[in-house]
Amino acid sequence: MAGLRITAPEEGQWMEVRPQLHGDRRVAGHLKIIERTSERVVVHTRYDPGLVIEKHSHLSNEVIFVIEGELIVDDRVCPAGTSLVLEKGTPFGPVVAGPEGTALFECFDGETGHISEDYEGFLRILGERDITVLPEPDPSVPAQGEGRA
Repeated sequence: MAGLRITAPEEGQWMEVRPQLHGDRRVAGHLKIIERTSERVVVHTRYDPGLVIEKHSHLSNEVIFVIEGELIVDDRVCPAGTSLVLEKGTPFGPVVAGPEGTALFECFDGETGHISEDYEGFLRILGERDITVLPEPDPSVPAQGEGRA
């Protein structure tokens, strides 16, 4: 069934994910689920400056559009206006938010799922940068390193 759904900026709630301690500074990702159905998941995502996400893959195809700031993926800088298209199961990362943070628009063509692809490499990066991973505030969100490939 065709339909139009419009979501105003004030609609929905932000959810904190992937919290980390960078020295004495707390950083995290912040997600607002715009739509979640069996056919798609649409998310407005914000990453605090310097947030590090492990190399991972997803259970569905994904399109990412960088709205603000920059995202560093596999050492490649992706400034605002960059789009990334990932086929289901394609490992990417580590992903690092730029110095001003990052805002993204993400679309998945099914359930997202987060599969860790290089947890040992992630631990190495955390040690090099003196980053401590904090517990997920929402117990339904799997911790980084869970669902390892």
